Amino acid sequence: MQTTLLSRVSVGMGKLDALFIFGLLQLTDIMTTSIGIRIPGLWEGNPAMAWCMTQFGPLWWLPKLALFAFAVVTLRPIRSHWPLTALAGLTLVVVLNNFARIGTLSAARSLLSDLLPMQF
Repeated sequence: MQTTLLSRVSVGMGKLDALFIFGLLQLTDIMTTSIGIRIPGLWEGNPAMAWCMTQFGPLWWLPKLALFAFAVVTLRPIRSHWPLTALAGLTLVVVLNNFARIGTLSAARSLLSDLLPMQF
């Protein structure tokens, strides 16, 4: 049986791709959360992470890093990459929510400061 270059190229997303995307989204979640919690009126919506923030202070992201490492070690032996892809999808929803909340509150403050004479 003769194989061609096209038959050897994988079109779908592999486990390494899913892992990279999941890691990138975890990092983005940490960054957007760090920005969001500095804005008055925004807070951590996940009670478990809010607890980590009170317990670990500026190193609140360490438990998140540990969960990422746990997910990688746990999902590595699984042949299918859909669990990792599903986790990446859930993290994408969290990141999009962070961006939306940061953007909405910032836009509202900007609008209010233009309309009202008092400072926010």
